[in-house]
Amino acid sequence: EHQPKSVLCIPMRHMDKIIGALYLENNLSQSAFTSDRIEILNILLSQAVISLENAFTFDNLDILVKDRTAQLEKARSELLELDDLKTAFYTNITHELRTPLTLIKSQVEAVKSGHLNSDEILGSVERNAAILTDLIGNLLDYSKIESGKAKLRVEKTDAHQYLSIVFANFEPAAGYKDINSNFIDNTHDIEVYIDQAMFEKVLNNLMANAIKFTPPGGRIDLILDQDEKNAVIQVKDTGIGIAKQDQEIIFERFQQVETSSTRKYEGTGIGLSLVKEIVRLHQGSITVDSDLVKGSVFTVTIPKQVKGIKTDDSLEPSISIT
Repeated sequence: EHQPKSVLCIPMRHMDKIIGALYLENNLSQSAFTSDRIEILNILLSQAVISLENAFTFDNLDILVKDRTAQLEKARSELLELDDLKTAFYTNITHELRTPLTLIKSQVEAVKSGHLNSDEILGSVERNAAILTDLIGNLLDYSKIESGKAKLRVEKTDAHQYLSIVFANFEPAAGYKDINSNFIDNTHDIEVYIDQAMFEKVLNNLMANAIKFTPPGGRIDLILDQDEKNAVIQVKDTGIGIAKQDQEIIFERFQQVETSSTRKYEGTGIGLSLVKEIVRLHQGSITVDSDLVKGSVFTVTIPKQVKGIKTDDSLEPSISIT
């Protein structure tokens, strides 16, 4: 059996941590490891620790450099993608601004040339001015939300009455396209807490899209429902539908399903993104379920009780939340 006469074990320390040990045996002498020899071994061991630490640092640095390089490449790719989206957005917004401005300008030229039909001209100017106002309003709202400066003025609202008014605003447009439109209320006297002006932008966008993408002879339903904690609002249509892969991106900023310069349907690419952010500010969510040719169902879910707001007779008519 092996029986060494001298044994020496010295821990290898770095920054108060043991990272290894030096173990030596001597079979010839019981006093092989003198104090001088131990001192020399400690000096050599300290150099070995430094060498090991340098090797570890180099390996870790190499890993850190690779990770950082991958992160920078990902960030670069995302910035390039965002830049492409912004370029497409600016192209779209220019088109959306130019169209009503061109129409207004043509009406002004008609007035100047003496070809007058005042009611028709004023009606056209008013419609296109309203388009510009809505477009600029959406841009300002989105800018406020994105910068974190948007505030809601929340008030208790009769959901049936509120949705009825919004629905009535779209009935003529649906009828003009020979679309069967319906407001269906499956609730009983449900109340919600919303910023009425801001939430109207959600409904206006969803209803306008439904009319835009539904062909003549189709159907659009605005449905009010509820579960135990939430009000559920659906806009259902029998329009052209949305491909599954596109349903993942339609709520992202600057995104449009159809992006060609000759696209059939107009739009800026901020509408549904703005809708999503407004719904989020109301502590709710929005989803879409759609099939090509068959149509789409957009579902907005908002809580009946907004956190921090009490439902009693002393409730202030409006409350600011950010």
